[in-house]
Amino acid sequence: MPTQILLNLRYIVPASLVGLVVFGLVGFFVYKRMTRFPLVLRKFHRLVLVIPLFGPLYRALTITRILQSLSTMLEMGVAMVQAFKACESLTTNTHIEHQIGEIRRLIMDGETMTEALQKEKLFPRSVIQLVAAGEESSDMVGMFQFAARILQEDTDIAIEQMAMNLEPIIMIFMGLVVGFIVLAAMLPIVQLLQNI
Repeated sequence: MPTQILLNLRYIVPASLVGLVVFGLVGFFVYKRMTRFPLVLRKFHRLVLVIPLFGPLYRALTITRILQSLSTMLEMGVAMVQAFKACESLTTNTHIEHQIGEIRRLIMDGETMTEALQKEKLFPRSVIQLVAAGEESSDMVGMFQFAARILQEDTDIAIEQMAMNLEPIIMIFMGLVVGFIVLAAMLPIVQLLQNI
């Protein structure tokens, strides 16, 4: 039976590849059509952020990049509102881009940085607490740099843990595939030798 399954895969695999290519092309065209409707695209990008393992990691990497850019721009003397405006283009995720725009709008309306960050819930609570401390001590640049460094370290740890968790799964999967191929190749030889 394993040998028969392996032989039948030569018919199944090409059909699956054709189906995969068709599915990919349809998905591409649907995504392209979705870009014409910003609200739909934003909801789709919001769903991307909740994909297990990869969503939170992508969010953390994006937030780290935003914090590093904010600290650099503020250090160079760029105004807070202009710095947030520039940070909107740092991500391809329209949901995060919209949230940054809302934070900028809240700051322009007179909200403090801490209040704006709390309302939009883009940044983790630890970053908001550091920003609040930075506002009180008038050291926003230092706090953004510190928060970016902490998030970068947390992200590096999360990537290492994900790699450590995926490695055994990949090894088990590869072992099963190789074992099945060896079994499918050896069984006919064993049966042939027994019949001699």
